[in-house]
Amino acid sequence: MKKYISYLPVLIFFVTMSCNSKSGSSDSEGSGTASNEMKFKHYMIAGEQLYKKHCSNCHQENGEGLASLFPPLAKSDYMLNDVDRTVCIIRYGLKGEIVVNGKKYNQPMTALGYLSDMEVAEVMTYVYNSWGNEKGLITQKMVSEASENCED
Repeated sequence: MKKYISYLPVLIFFVTMSCNSKSGSSDSEGSGTASNEMKFKHYMIAGEQLYKKHCSNCHQENGEGLASLFPPLAKSDYMLNDVDRTVCIIRYGLKGEIVVNGKKYNQPMTALGYLSDMEVAEVMTYVYNSWGNEKGLITQKMVSEASENCED
């Protein structure tokens, strides 16, 4: 019995090490499918709350926009065609005419530059994956990189 007890610390060490080890990659964005699924769900939940607080007043809860004043985000060709441009619009706002799904809009969008890169990633993940949009996870890293190229 004492013989087996002496092996117990070694067994605990190996079990602890195997439970704490990461699976193969040191990518800070997460590499495993389960990790990405959890991250996606987190971004969607947080993004929905951010959307309701900062965006839904103009773009509406259903993402359909408001008449000819504010463009839709649901199935928006303008938004879906350029993720980086969307980051810049959120950061610095937008002035001037745009065409969304063949319809002209010319209301300014207020800059939301006070949002962190993480918050922008979360709200964009929500918007890019709601109301028929299916773009996938927008990461904090993607937002940070796109922000560096914005012309304010």
